[in-house]
Amino acid sequence: MLLDTTRCFGQTIGLNSFRSVTTQAEKAKHAKLNRPVSPHFGAFKPPTSMIYSGGNRISALILSFTGLAGTALLGLGSTIGYYVDAPTAASVAAALPALIFYPAKLFFSSVFSYHTVEGVRRLLWRTGFLLSPQQMRTSGYVVLGLVATLASYLTFF
Repeated sequence: MLLDTTRCFGQTIGLNSFRSVTTQAEKAKHAKLNRPVSPHFGAFKPPTSMIYSGGNRISALILSFTGLAGTALLGLGSTIGYYVDAPTAASVAAALPALIFYPAKLFFSSVFSYHTVEGVRRLLWRTGFLLSPQQMRTSGYVVLGLVATLASYLTFF
């Protein structure tokens, strides 16, 4: 048996208030006009600051999980019977073919560079700098340029 009401903060609320109130006539009207019933990401261009913020969060996850996996391997290596130390890890990395080593190094240096440079940009925002739309757009392009420069330096030098 489905309940039509629920209690929220001491008040009775009908569950119908949480459902869509779009009728078939409204759906037909929107379909005839070739537009969605409600806006979605396809209808709007996402702001660049949202894209940069998502990239910063994803880069933080990649760095965190990679560091956690490396730390766990170093700490638990003797327990599982596979001891790894820094010279062993360096010799394994040096033995990798160039077609695997340099793309992997470029990937991780790009993630590290992006997270670092975008973090500095966000610290500048929190201190009140670069807050106008034009400054935010320009600083976004500067971030991308600095990331490309820093990542290529970390990869090849």
